[in-house]
Amino acid sequence: EHDKKFEVLEERMSKVEERLDKVEERLNRVEERLDKVEKRLDKVEERLDKVEARLYNVEERLDKVEEALVDHGRRISRLELTLGALAESFYAKSALDDIRREVEAGGERIIEVRRNVIVDGVELDLLVVTESSVYVVEVKVKPKIEDLRSLLSKAKIVAQHYPGRHVVPILAGAYIGREVEERALAEGVKVLHY
Repeated sequence: EHDKKFEVLEERMSKVEERLDKVEERLNRVEERLDKVEKRLDKVEERLDKVEARLYNVEERLDKVEEALVDHGRRISRLELTLGALAESFYAKSALDDIRREVEAGGERIIEVRRNVIVDGVELDLLVVTESSVYVVEVKVKPKIEDLRSLLSKAKIVAQHYPGRHVVPILAGAYIGREVEERALAEGVKVLHY
């Protein structure tokens, strides 16, 4: 009876060992797969490190480009201001020359010329005073309707300071659109193209 029990136990033991062998075999396969996955993960992490390094370099370069753009923007703004001031000076000088010819042709003389003068808190680009007239000149590279309105408002202010003199509003510029010019002429504003 003991032998029978022993045989049954041996048989069970043999089955358990077979199952254990199968489990160990499966475990080995899982470990192999896990090793492969870990190797792939290592490679992915290496690639990720490289991508992050490249991204960091790109971000640094982008920062430099942004700084350069800001610097260029400042330089362009300064250049625009300088060009605007030069253009305004040129247009004001040209307008003054035209006014001088007109005044002298009429037998008058210019009494006063003032650039960038402030009258009652309002800046005038050019103010030319003759014996009988006052010329109020607004200079813009590309004047708009708002500039025309501003000029007419300035002309009214100047008229209060020079009673008895005829006020002549003049709009001077390079790119004066048809609508602005037509409106200016309808409002009695002289238009000078340069």
